[in-house]
Amino acid sequence: MTEQIQTPPPPKVFISYSWDSDEHKNRVLGLANSLKNYGIDSKIDRYQQSPREGWYRWMMNQIEESDFVLVVCTDKYNLRYQNKEKRGQGRGATWEGGLIIADLYEAQGMNDKFIPILLSPEYEKDIPSSLKTYTVYRLFDPKDDPKIPGGFQELYRRLMDQPECEEPKLGKPIILPPIQPAISNVGGDGEIIKYEDPDNTQKTEQIQTATKVFISYSWDSDDHKENVLKLANTLRAVWGIEADIDRYVRAEPPYTPVKGWDLWMSERIKWAEFVLIIFTETYQRRFEGNEEPEKGLGVSWEGTIIRNDLYNAQLRDTKFIPVVFSQSDLDYVSSVLNPRDKYILTDDKSFTELCYRLRKQKTIIKPEIKGGPLPLPSDPVLFSPQKPPVKSLEQQQTPEIEYRKKVEEYANGVSLSEPYDDIDEIHKTILETIGLDTDKAKAIEDDILQSRRQRHEIYKKNLQKYQNLLMKNLEKEGFFSDDILSNLKQLQNNLGLIDKDTEELLLYAQLEYSLKKGSWIEADETTTNLLLKVANVKQNYFNVTDFRKIPCKDIRKIDELWTQYSKGNFGYSAQIDIWQQVNGELLDFFVALDWGYKEDHRFVYTENFKYNIRNHPKGHRPVSVLWEGGTHETRQAYINRIQQCCTGLVP
Repeated sequence: MTEQIQTPPPPKVFISYSWDSDEHKNRVLGLANSLKNYGIDSKIDRYQQSPREGWYRWMMNQIEESDFVLVVCTDKYNLRYQNKEKRGQGRGATWEGGLIIADLYEAQGMNDKFIPILLSPEYEKDIPSSLKTYTVYRLFDPKDDPKIPGGFQELYRRLMDQPECEEPKLGKPIILPPIQPAISNVGGDGEIIKYEDPDNTQKTEQIQTATKVFISYSWDSDDHKENVLKLANTLRAVWGIEADIDRYVRAEPPYTPVKGWDLWMSERIKWAEFVLIIFTETYQRRFEGNEEPEKGLGVSWEGTIIRNDLYNAQLRDTKFIPVVFSQSDLDYVSSVLNPRDKYILTDDKSFTELCYRLRKQKTIIKPEIKGGPLPLPSDPVLFSPQKPPVKSLEQQQTPEIEYRKKVEEYANGVSLSEPYDDIDEIHKTILETIGLDTDKAKAIEDDILQSRRQRHEIYKKNLQKYQNLLMKNLEKEGFFSDDILSNLKQLQNNLGLIDKDTEELLLYAQLEYSLKKGSWIEADETTTNLLLKVANVKQNYFNVTDFRKIPCKDIRKIDELWTQYSKGNFGYSAQIDIWQQVNGELLDFFVALDWGYKEDHRFVYTENFKYNIRNHPKGHRPVSVLWEGGTHETRQAYINRIQQCCTGLVP
């Protein structure tokens, strides 16, 4: 009688999502249909008209009975998942979110059931916090074909228990002789290939505990991922080194760390005796915290752990080893690891030396020192009892050294947010007095300031990333909640931005947001706070001399925003037009802007600016900067400063 092979039952999958739009609902329906077509028992609410047990029991039963729950993350779903939606809206997703959170709580965060799904890259930031540390599947291709490499294929492998790669069995450790065997580990196009047993040493093998090695790398491309996998396989199967990478976790059930990826990475780095760090341009950017928000979170997290370990060990360790696949990638090794020995994995000799190091074995035999007395020198040298003359620091000072110090002081004194400026002033005041020619001075400037320019460009890009996220959050929420401010502070630290720059960006974002929605009073108050900040004025008002401290670049930037969003009706340029029309008469200027009126040979200030009165005259705002502690003199100083900056009198 022929024994029949029993096929396992199809996995039961429930899809939890929100009704964001008809387009979104149809995309989720298409996903459910595709899963059905390829042998997965998927369930969504649209397959039901009205369940007998009622919707809330039906949802609860689906989550309880399913093998997997796909959580389709969007901004609306996340809002409802966190129970922050308006009452009466999105009750289904809110209920399902509560059930999922309760299950995660009961399991103490151990999860292989709830799988976050993204259907569009715009929702990267909307993954619920309780699911962020688990594997996310990005189904950006609506074809949903498991035969096409991509997010759907990865999800299908997970649901059907069909890993994309198999972890090889750990080879038997061997003791290698202390020589450098001739081993070829590089294919014709630089690809890592399988190694042969060096010098057939397995014939005389000795048992040794396998070294534990974790490999930290970034998912630059499919080819790069494959090379890392081949490296790990080679270390395990040929060299007897217990190498570990994330793809081994994805190769067997439950295909994701039950504790979450963050804890898994932290524990793997702690477990390992050595950590191989494969540097590329992408890895360096993420390792040093310079990646765009929501990208490369794994490497950014590993980088944080590694830098913290290096800091605690005061860089005195041999655990973290920088490696590269090509000579050109050596430029991307982080500065904190650059002084260490680096290994090129596609170089035969370099890779062999690395493997000997990982196995803690010698590559050469150090001979013993030959014994016996040392011979005396043939002609004894008699040293003079007098000390040789030593020049003082002042005597050693040269024009080059003096000028280098001046340029270094200048470079370190300019904020990285400011562009590199020509240093003609140093030329004029110093070169003539120290006797240094222009060519030598220029060479010193280029040497010192080149890295400063590069750091300025990186810093400027990081400021832009921070500003983009600021505006995105502000336009979405309408205000900065404590959670948003906390996330922004973390981003600031990751990007290496100073408080002054981020505080100014925060005020500029608030100003632009207020102007965009036409909240003129709010924008006026923000303008005052912004000017006080950039001028570094401690009190909450300006005196006569304080206006000179406001940088012209900020006055011009504020004027551009006011002019743009008021369509030329408000702003400093509009005020200057009025000033010129009244021929510079201060009180006539105030009257024209509706800041006050004349009465019986005196001037009466009004507070119309505190109210949203329709049909304010041109140039009426911004005004609030003048009213706290202001006098005629301070108002004249204000006019003088905005004229200087907006008419190009001051750069």
